[in-house]
Amino acid sequence: MRLYNPPTMVITQVRFLRWVLTKKPKIMVYYYTTSTRPFKAYKVMDNCSIMERVAYVVCSEFNITINEIRSSYRGRNVAEARQIIAYVCVSFYKIRLREVGKFINRDHSSVIHSCKQAVLPHMINHVTRIKRLLNIV
Repeated sequence: MRLYNPPTMVITQVRFLRWVLTKKPKIMVYYYTTSTRPFKAYKVMDNCSIMERVAYVVCSEFNITINEIRSSYRGRNVAEARQIIAYVCVSFYKIRLREVGKFINRDHSSVIHSCKQAVLPHMINHVTRIKRLLNIV
């Protein structure tokens, strides 16, 4: 088994949900590879901002990195993750548009557009899953 970027504390996916719901930590996703298939492990770190926490949860759901969120790449998977991050931060945590835009390297008008796109029918399942992971009702 090969390990890339070994984490200091690795927890399973079942315990991951418990950590997110209780302590709301910063989460780094690490990928292990075995002879059969890769699987995810999560590194837990405390003292993070709300936007970082939301971004790490969304990135772990979409199997992408924070660097891809902040890049200029416009692929569907990355764009949808960006839209969900903007929607959750603005709608549920009441973070200013300019701050969210700065976090994802976009303009405030792009954040407004992302919030409108995130409530469309094809995005509802993703948003519901992220809200459940972040314990937002």
